[in-house]
Amino acid sequence: MNEELPLPFEELTPRRAPAALRTRVLRVVDQELKLRSRPRWGRMIEIAVAASFVLGVGLNVWQQRAEQDWQLRVFGPRPVQRDISEMAEAIASVTDAKRGKWMQQKLSDARPSRQIADPSQHKRHERLLRDLTDFTADEKL
Repeated sequence: MNEELPLPFEELTPRRAPAALRTRVLRVVDQELKLRSRPRWGRMIEIAVAASFVLGVGLNVWQQRAEQDWQLRVFGPRPVQRDISEMAEAIASVTDAKRGKWMQQKLSDARPSRQIADPSQHKRHERLLRDLTDFTADEKL
């Protein structure tokens, strides 16, 4: 189907459809849409799925915060690295103790967590990832 109009039609000005035709077409379209509407239980299922998703996200956030609080109670705050402590002391000696403590807090928050990974664990993760990609590639065939 081609959207272009033949040359004689391009020179004509379009007319509006009669009001009776427009009303009749809109009424028929409205009836068709009413017939095709989803059942009420389908809408309820959609709402239940959306609510479950929101509840799951909320519970996940709550769990992470509870876990952080628990780790602080059990293990205490993370120790401050020596270089950060020395930097904070130098800043405190030039300015005041409040600014030194503030800088120590900011630098401690910005440092990456020092998790030392086991080299064998890294190899296991690589092998698992390779196996999973091979599995999904075999599934597509």
